Amino acid sequence: MELGDPSSFLDEECDEDLDLSVNGEHRSFWYNFSTFKQVIEEINNILQRRSEDNNGVARKASVEALENIICFDLTYLTQDNFQLFMLAVYEM
Repeated sequence: MELGDPSSFLDEECDEDLDLSVNGEHRSFWYNFSTFKQVIEEINNILQRRSEDNNGVARKASVEALENIICFDLTYLTQDNFQLFMLAVYEM
């Protein structure tokens, strides 16, 4: 899957004065990746960082997301992901 430039979508209007640093930064961030695999790897990295967060809600959400990723695709059932998942569950 190739991701394209957001302005290439027909239904999307592009405002040239749009400040991407305010409430749009995250959307534009994902267009920096050229393949679906890169997007998934970045999501995985974000979840790993969140699982080490001091905020209990962020940790719980990341554990649930990691669980969904592991259940969704066995290729993500790596030793690192499994250890991270088990450690996060144990700490809850």
